[in-house]
Amino acid sequence: MSYRYVPKRVIALIMSVMLLFSSIGFLFGTSKQVVAASSTGPSSILEWLPAPGQFTNEAGWGGTGDINAKWTNTPGSTGVSLGAFGGSIVYKFDDPIQNSSLNPYGVDFTVFGNAFSGNEEPAGVAVAQDDGTGNPGTWYYIAGSEHYEDSTIWDYQVTYTNPEPEFTTVNGVNVPWTDNKSGSGNVKVNSYHKHAYYPIPANYPNAPIGFNNLSQTYTGVKINVKKNAFGYPDTHANGNAPYDVPVNPYLTSPTKGDPIDISWAVDSTGKPVSLNSISYVRVFNAVQMDGGALGEIGAEISSLQRVTANSSVSETADLSSIVLSGTGADSSATKQVTVTAGVYEYNDILINADKIKLTANGTASNIFINNKSGTTGTLIDKEITLSETTPKIVRVIAQDGLNTPKIYYLSIRKGLEEVNKSSLNAAITNVDNMQKGDHTDVSWQALQNSLAAAKLISASPTALQEQVDVALSDLLAAVQGLQINAPPGTPQQLTVSVIISGYSATAGKSVTLAKADTQVEEGKTAAFAINKLTSHLNVINASGNYITSIGGLATGDGGPKSGWMYLVNGQFADVGIADYVLKSSDIITLIYTDDYEEDITTIANKTALNARIVEMDAVQQGNYTDVSWQALQVNLTLAKGVVANSYAIQYHADSALSKLNSAYQNLQTKPIPQIISVSFQLNGYSKVAGKNVTLPKTTISVEEGKTAAYVIEKVLNEASIPFENSSGNYISSVGGLAEFDGGVNSGWLYSVDGIDPEVGIADYILTKNASIILRYTENYVNESSGPYVGGNSLGDKKSIIEIPSDSKADHPVNITKDMNDKELITINIPVITSKVILNLTDVKDSIPMISAVKGDISFSIDKGTVLKSGNVNVELLTSLDTKDSTIQDLVKNGLSEEVAKQLKLGQAFAMGNPNESVLFDRPVTLVLKGAKGQQVGFIEGNVFTPIEIYGTEAEGIEATKGKEKITYAFVQDNNLIIKTNHFTSFVSYTTSEVTAVAVDLNKLYSDVTSISTWALDAIREATEKAFVEGSNGKFSPQATVTRAEFMKMLVGVLGLDVKAVKVINFNDVAQGDWFYPYVNAAYKAGLISGTSADEFSPNEKLTREQMAVIMVNALKLQTAEQALAIDDMEQVSEWAKASVLTIMARGLMSGWDNQFHPSDEVTREMAIVVAMRAYHEKK
Repeated sequence: MSYRYVPKRVIALIMSVMLLFSSIGFLFGTSKQVVAASSTGPSSILEWLPAPGQFTNEAGWGGTGDINAKWTNTPGSTGVSLGAFGGSIVYKFDDPIQNSSLNPYGVDFTVFGNAFSGNEEPAGVAVAQDDGTGNPGTWYYIAGSEHYEDSTIWDYQVTYTNPEPEFTTVNGVNVPWTDNKSGSGNVKVNSYHKHAYYPIPANYPNAPIGFNNLSQTYTGVKINVKKNAFGYPDTHANGNAPYDVPVNPYLTSPTKGDPIDISWAVDSTGKPVSLNSISYVRVFNAVQMDGGALGEIGAEISSLQRVTANSSVSETADLSSIVLSGTGADSSATKQVTVTAGVYEYNDILINADKIKLTANGTASNIFINNKSGTTGTLIDKEITLSETTPKIVRVIAQDGLNTPKIYYLSIRKGLEEVNKSSLNAAITNVDNMQKGDHTDVSWQALQNSLAAAKLISASPTALQEQVDVALSDLLAAVQGLQINAPPGTPQQLTVSVIISGYSATAGKSVTLAKADTQVEEGKTAAFAINKLTSHLNVINASGNYITSIGGLATGDGGPKSGWMYLVNGQFADVGIADYVLKSSDIITLIYTDDYEEDITTIANKTALNARIVEMDAVQQGNYTDVSWQALQVNLTLAKGVVANSYAIQYHADSALSKLNSAYQNLQTKPIPQIISVSFQLNGYSKVAGKNVTLPKTTISVEEGKTAAYVIEKVLNEASIPFENSSGNYISSVGGLAEFDGGVNSGWLYSVDGIDPEVGIADYILTKNASIILRYTENYVNESSGPYVGGNSLGDKKSIIEIPSDSKADHPVNITKDMNDKELITINIPVITSKVILNLTDVKDSIPMISAVKGDISFSIDKGTVLKSGNVNVELLTSLDTKDSTIQDLVKNGLSEEVAKQLKLGQAFAMGNPNESVLFDRPVTLVLKGAKGQQVGFIEGNVFTPIEIYGTEAEGIEATKGKEKITYAFVQDNNLIIKTNHFTSFVSYTTSEVTAVAVDLNKLYSDVTSISTWALDAIREATEKAFVEGSNGKFSPQATVTRAEFMKMLVGVLGLDVKAVKVINFNDVAQGDWFYPYVNAAYKAGLISGTSADEFSPNEKLTREQMAVIMVNALKLQTAEQALAIDDMEQVSEWAKASVLTIMARGLMSGWDNQFHPSDEVTREMAIVVAMRAYHEKK
């Protein structure tokens, strides 16, 4: 929003001065820099893209370029401005942030911005765990204080449309937006920041998949206020270090950034989710507001710091109850929710009121009802409007001292409760059948009064459950209070008590009754007292002398020795209940036991059970199966019931503890699913509708067993492309292009590996690597699966032709006249042996621009090129076997005898037609990626001709000027470029060791100072020989290397054949993957094996012991006989020990501090040093 290259206090002062003196127009000052501990920050930034805004595309707060190289993670330093709503940055933590019960106030991390009082620019937060493939799993929003307000939108989407895709207006233009709630507006250009406000794609290399220069949709939770209590970064001032020690988010001061508790995470319905830890944090602008002269309200983020645990932290005590009170005309309506320890969600709460306020009862110092704070025991001034149809979620937070909070979620509707009157009605029936007899008039009348009141409550359709419970209690008390007229000589009245303590660990049932007192005539039996006090329970006593069932817990439920027994005053009676004559103050205890041979007389010592319950409460479901987790929860609930029962016996406590331990030990983890690689491409174009929606081929890793729907929806969501799938099984609309937009037979179809499945996307189960294409057709009747011509873009004038990777047949690709208006036709060819044949019949006089890519070779032809002569059916990049003796002989015959002796063929491929030459009116372009240092030639008429390689393209043009057949080559970057106007077969080759050209690393890489001294020479030599190269002007020596990356490096150094016939069968290495040829070549050469029988784990980081094994295999080294004294040899895996000893004995790898560090991940500089040692060892 504001001038973020000066402090906000200065901004506020300047703005006030500007209002008084409009002629003053200077700004000054810099922000104070403070340093935070880097170890508490993120490992990297996974994704970064601001929304349109005044700082977007600027070098400072705009965060252009490689954000990971610029990010300092220092609170108060220059960070990033998120722009308008939705702009976001995603942080990755290799070491997950723990949702720790020892973190002060429950805070797990703090986000720092650039805020001060009066200049709040709130950002939202979402968190995710790692999905097992190094990518975020399901995202969950952090519910800040405003999350449950009626004005907050949980599913907000806004689309910004770039009015000038070429970014030609120097001072920028307003960027229009529309949202999914029928809103619209502009991100307005102000006079202080004159440039393009829509993100320029080249400025944001870390942008999400699908981002382009035309439009972008952003999603998130949108709030409607700037100032808020907690949970929204860039709301509170940064305060002072140490930044890993948080402040209390439930207090207004002091401030130190914006603390975040992972326990605030909720799903899309607002319900809490249980996360033990998280690996990803997304921070996004949560408001869509225009700040006038100061520009859009856009959060700035400068740091994210995890919290250090504190052993002094405990848990806040549970609340005892939460009382709902109606307001206004409904002030008489009340509802008390009794809080059960360990239970934090209370659903289906009904209260007959339009609006309510809440009171939280307990001992906590701080209470929050949604966004309003208060104290326990007082009505908090937060009025909540209820609906009769849609439950309103109300969050109650109780927090005390340094302790973690207790967070309760209440789902409340306006309405009358479903009242259970069964026990009341049973008691009414029982009393109706009683006779006055000798009962005193007073006690009998009291019973009749209670009976009448109970009948009124029973008959009332509006009676609440509390009223029913009170009526039942009063009626039972009146029965117990009946007095007998006692004429002289009549039996005296005795007071006796009944207790029920029923628990079966085997049956998983519990029935209890707290001590209940009554009066009986002298001479009455235990059976009489039991019957009198348990009239509301379902007691079965068929024989009269032995109870077989109470409350549904019956003899035999707990096993062959189970059943009900009774004690009198804690001791066994020697007769049945119908034969035991009561004495004054007798206490009758009914006990259920699973084994009648066990002692039932000892009252329980619950210390061990209580301790175990606390431990089990702390266990999270995580990756445990639903069935085993539910079994634990059932036994945990029963154990808590035993603890709550004051009359539980030791056998009950021991049984509950045993069952709880057993349930915990029997927790089963969900099987680890296999990871497969699935590509997805979106091809949506309708000429009739005038719409186009496309997304280039995107490959993701997913669990085996996921559906096509999962992949489609995941990629579309990550690309922020809206879609509709109301049935769950059919995509009806994508990016605004819907079924029937293109005609009565139009709609979306999908294919998997070139075949249209006969089931919907939610029913198609992915069991292997696959390629999914979602395409739009204007007439499904004429559709058939196969190589699909996609794109046909109305907007960007581009088409994509995808050739299936698993087909054996040749593929004709027809270029028709209606493609002439396309700016580019791209043909993606996987590494296959079948031919792709381009049919140019319709366009031979003016060919559209065509690009084809196959592995490391690409081909392009300029728009308007004319096919002068030759066959119109042209082969594209057909692979030839370099081991074919005919090809080898032809090449050797075209070279001198001395040169031919050193010949080593690289790649060979055919272009054109084997039966007739093909000639164009101008040169086309062939690019051999990474072929710098190689030679190249062509075969025509069974004659091999080397192609001259010039220093520059201009030299090649000049040398071939005026010739009918033009062919020349030149080197550009690390690639070999061929220009030719005639098609034939081409072969690349080397005739001797590549001559290295001395290079100055300082001119190539900006981070040379980061390279360790011991690695400089190896990196220089590898660069000179074109074995390695940097990226974006950097070498990144400390970056870690994946198994796939090392394969490419080593295969290049050793000169292995990357065109080898397929020998691997790993589920996670597909022929379309960039690393496939290198992994295949390395496997064929015996350098590597998989991490399992069917997996290679290409994206797994390479460890030092893995590299040792690979190098020993690569160089075929003999196992060292002499053992070296390595301090950490016991930490080396058994399968790697021999290789580690061998590689160290040969000096090809070494360690430090007399240790090998087998599990350490390999860095780029480590890998190159070892690879170059292998290069020289091989020589």
